[in-house]
Formats: sequence, structure tokens, C-alpha cells
Amino acid sequence: MLEVAVVGCGHWGPNLVRNFWQLPDSRVAAICDLDWDKLDRALRLAPETRTSTDYREIIDHDAVNAVAIATPASTHFEIVRECLLRGKHVFVEKPMCLTAVEAAALVDLARTRGRVLEAAERSLHDGGCLVSVASHSAAARTGTPGGE
Repeated sequence: MLEVAVVGCGHWGPNLVRNFWQLPDSRVAAICDLDWDKLDRALRLAPETRTSTDYREIIDHDAVNAVAIATPASTHFEIVRECLLRGKHVFVEKPMCLTAVEAAALVDLARTRGRVLEAAERSLHDGGCLVSVASHSAAARTGTPGGE
């Protein structure tokens, strides 16, 4: 089971919450945003889910094995890096970060840590990229393609 924390509940965050909530092999373990009103709206999509205004609280939990990030692009590098350092798989809305140097550093870190790092490249409406993250994460956990 993919235990996902969603960080950022602005424009794309609620879509991530809804889509991960609907995937059969995932569970929204936590939702994070600095704005309590946005958290309340996202919580309606995933009732009784843990909430926080501090993403570090969320990613420190061992139960969370993947983090979906939908925050302003200027925050992506720091949040993605911290998630990877804590052993989490990461899905991040585009752009992954603001510079090629930052992107290379994150890709290297994900590779070194054996974690999946995926930047949004497809529409979230069909959940295709979320299924991809779930499949990659399962493969990383089981050591087989597709997590089989």
C-alpha cells in the first residue's frame, strides 16, 4: 500500500488528494498546507486524514512512503530534497525545481537513495501519472517491474 502525504493544497493539491484517495493501492496518509482554509477543503476529499501546516512533521512519519508536492515552484528543491533524504518517493508538480543544477542534484540524490522521483508531465484528470508513481513505488519496494 502506498501511503502518500500531499504537500500543498492550492490549485493542484486537491486533485492529488482526490486521485490518490481513489487509487485502490494507495492511501492519503497526510495533507499539508500553510493555509487552514485550504486544508479544510482538501480534508473534505479525504476525511479523517492527518493534517499539518508544517511539511516536516508529515515527512518525518515512517508510515508515509511517498510525498506528492504541489507547492510554489520556488519551494520545490528544498521540499523534494528533504523528502528524498528521509527515504520518501516523490511526485512533484512541474517545474521540478528552478535550475538545471538543482534538477541534477535531485536526480542524483533519488538515484543514490533508490527512490522514485517523478515530475508531473501528464494530466492529473486521468490519474495516469499517479498510477505511474504508485507502480514505480511498488517496484522499488518489491524489486520487480510494476511491483509484482
